[in-house]
Amino acid sequence: MKSSLLLASSLSTLVSSLSSEIAADAPFHYIPIDYNYGYNERVTANLTYGTASDAQPVRTVLDTGSANFWVWGPDAVINYGSQYLGFTGPCNTSVPLEYDLLNSTTAVVTNHSSYYSYGGNSKILSGTQYSNDTITASGGNGAISNTQFALATHGQLRQYDNGSCLGTTYDLAILGLAPYTTDLYTAGPLFRQTLYETGAVAARTVVMWFNQAVRVGEKFTGGALFGAIDTSKFTGPLVRVPNAGGAVGLYVHKPLIKINGKTFNTSYATDCLVDSGTHADSLPFSYTDNQESAFYNATNGMLMAYNGVVAYNGPCSAIPANYSIGYEFAGVNANESITINVPIRNYARSSSSYANASDAATVCPLNMDLTSDCIFGATFFTALFLAHDEGDGSIAFAQGGVASDGSELNAASFRAFGAGESF
Repeated sequence: MKSSLLLASSLSTLVSSLSSEIAADAPFHYIPIDYNYGYNERVTANLTYGTASDAQPVRTVLDTGSANFWVWGPDAVINYGSQYLGFTGPCNTSVPLEYDLLNSTTAVVTNHSSYYSYGGNSKILSGTQYSNDTITASGGNGAISNTQFALATHGQLRQYDNGSCLGTTYDLAILGLAPYTTDLYTAGPLFRQTLYETGAVAARTVVMWFNQAVRVGEKFTGGALFGAIDTSKFTGPLVRVPNAGGAVGLYVHKPLIKINGKTFNTSYATDCLVDSGTHADSLPFSYTDNQESAFYNATNGMLMAYNGVVAYNGPCSAIPANYSIGYEFAGVNANESITINVPIRNYARSSSSYANASDAATVCPLNMDLTSDCIFGATFFTALFLAHDEGDGSIAFAQGGVASDGSELNAASFRAFGAGESF
């Protein structure tokens, strides 16, 4: 890996105004990311769409579980109220305008149909236009011009409502980070591919990380780097793990699961989706062979089943900072493996997930469940340093969650990749 010299004398100089050598010799893009405390939170970034004078940042999901890029367009409507897939519900709500393309001097709109499905078809979006425009990440290293994204104008959500139509929650935008495939689920627009094809980055890489957590209930901060790496954001080795292929997204082979000195090789023969656009981790434990009960027993009563999820047996504020669950992934090389240790307190949910309000003093629901599926969602990312090269399909893991909270790029450990280089 060839590194490029950084002429910036301070961190602020690196982020706000790139040195001429870096800008010309090895371009990259940096997007600060965050993960909020609570239920149904995902990895997000604040992106401003277009150049309208009153344009405001839009909270955009950065989703390794999908590949397409969209934001709501003008006059968008969401239908909801049905408990069944594909059925029109009794309720409609208008989506406030997040992207004012009519007042963006850099917008170029084209007619192009789009259709996206998420969560087993529980969320379906469609539109008839694309826009090429400037996007800017709050706290990033500059605007990205001529970026293509779809304009969604209709959404259908599977969410039961008795006809009262009290409202619904929905994503404002999704930027897919999964690699491109030839199926209809990655029809585009494709942010990562566009970055590379337009020369905005020289390498088809992305790395993502979060910084250390401060305390339960506070937001995690981190970053996504396209075409570059910052080695201060992880500790220990960066280990390549086998790419398990599969459908849209990043898939790896299931790990050994370690907690309180016990190791579990789960009975389900399944690969695992690494999905920053999913709020919770689903671990493949089987109740039919008593794996679930063995898992809870291994925690000596610290973890329990509660309201359909795994919970800490006590208030969230009491979870010890050093109490963690480890995931050991085999490496590409036979003699290598990598264990990602996720603090249990990182999994804490908000009070909205309590069956009874009085339970808050005695139990802490977690963003974790035991099912036949294997998904490592946004909480897993709080302790993961992820590296993915779309060029050769390689995936690498390291222990993240180590940089100080709120830290930005570190000039001394930053490297931008030239053509053909990778992590």
